[in-house]
Amino acid sequence: EHTKVVAFDEFMMSELGENITVVGGNAQAIDCVMYLLEQGKKVTVVTSGAANELGKGQSRWVKAFEQPMVFSRVSRIWDHAALKEIGDGEVTVTANSGLDITYPCDSVIDALDMLPNDALIASIEATGIETHAIGDCAHPYNIVNATRTGNITARNI
Repeated sequence: EHTKVVAFDEFMMSELGENITVVGGNAQAIDCVMYLLEQGKKVTVVTSGAANELGKGQSRWVKAFEQPMVFSRVSRIWDHAALKEIGDGEVTVTANSGLDITYPCDSVIDALDMLPNDALIASIEATGIETHAIGDCAHPYNIVNATRTGNITARNI
């Protein structure tokens, strides 16, 4: 059976199987990992960053709780690594050593960093209306950042 590729915003409603690979190391990726672990899934994390950076975008308090839980419960964390190939019931990861490792995988969840969503602001700017990009529109990160940039922008207007 083919390994499924599932978008982050669809993983909770998808049939995933037992062996799951989460690609990404941001806040959403780690929240996804925690959810899957609670569902009893065997989870592997593949991230291009360092293992100690898992949860990028989370508060220090949340990271202090989540990182030890993730480190102790996942099957493996491949840091400084890249997903090389998705096959039939398996994936291949290029490890930081340059070695390719293939292991069983039923589903891959794409939880890579979000991209700015600026389509709406671009269309409004085209009409000549003054706009200000905040939050995910400018720099996707987390709700604290979005609230802060919204507050600062409002004070500057």
